[in-house]
Amino acid sequence: MSQYNRDDIKMVISAALGITHIVDQYADGEFLSIEPDGDGFTETVGSHKAVTRNRVDMPGCMVKLKLHPNSASIKVLHNLWLLDRGTGKNLFTLLIQDVNSDGNALLSTSAYVKNVPPLKFANDAQPKDFEIRCMIAEIGHGPQIGP
Repeated sequence: MSQYNRDDIKMVISAALGITHIVDQYADGEFLSIEPDGDGFTETVGSHKAVTRNRVDMPGCMVKLKLHPNSASIKVLHNLWLLDRGTGKNLFTLLIQDVNSDGNALLSTSAYVKNVPPLKFANDAQPKDFEIRCMIAEIGHGPQIGP
């Protein structure tokens, strides 16, 4: 895990009806993770215990996001989730970029809010956890190596 300044991570949501929102007020500590769906391979063991490795297309990922409880983005994400539950047709474009790197970024044109935080009552403000599913995503990890 790398250490990041929250101000250097830009997350932009662009949804239907001309809605564009820049996510703000990330929580303290670990506030964002991007988890690919898999390593892109499956293994099959044959009848003679021969193992073969097969490449499979797994282009998606899960974005896990923690927001400060006063973030305006909570309402935006919750409304996108409600709209999707009502229509099932609320995919949006998601861009995440580290503005101080040479390529650490994610771009998905098929994202949706999978989970919203549960309603909790407490004496202190807790961060709000969201999961955003990207069915297809391009993930960059710094400068490309090779031709």
